[in-house]
Amino acid sequence: MKALITAADVKTTAENHQTILYVSEESIITPAANDAAKELGVEITVRSLSSPNQPSASSLDPALLAKIVEEVMVFLKQPQCPLPPHKEADPCGLRIVKGSHLILEDFNTGNPKDCIKIKELFNKKECSNYSVGIMTLEKTDYTSTTTKDEIDYIVEGTLECCVDNRCYTAQAGDTLYIPAHATITLSTSDKVKLFYVC
Repeated sequence: MKALITAADVKTTAENHQTILYVSEESIITPAANDAAKELGVEITVRSLSSPNQPSASSLDPALLAKIVEEVMVFLKQPQCPLPPHKEADPCGLRIVKGSHLILEDFNTGNPKDCIKIKELFNKKECSNYSVGIMTLEKTDYTSTTTKDEIDYIVEGTLECCVDNRCYTAQAGDTLYIPAHATITLSTSDKVKLFYVC
């Protein structure tokens, strides 16, 4: 029977910190698996089988085909789940997040006018003392009260930071330190990308 390669197989490969998923040439790879492979940086590699009596593509099992179509329909109808960042990890603890595969997600501030996206790169399980990530703001005025100290490095754009009616401007290359419990408004008339540690 032919093996069905799904998006779940690709995600399992990525979660195991592997970048190549080996499949036999008999395997059927779903469109969802191909999409997940692109997003997670997993290469699906076909290994040739030496058996001379391989079934032809025309002998596809109708039940298997129905299963593939069903999976594709479910995949297209459901909202996409946030994907974890693609990481390479060494047993010593060293980790590399691949920026080329990074997909930021909408950050819900409670205000539908805010246009903020975020992606946590390293969480508390990986870095016990802090959380690390990337955030973008686009034509947004966002006010929040920090619960802990935060450091923001401006990667792109210009950010205005206001606290107690005093405003400061931070540009690409600048670093902000925001103390815990400060109420601060971050705003931009264009787009800003920042790297945060908190």
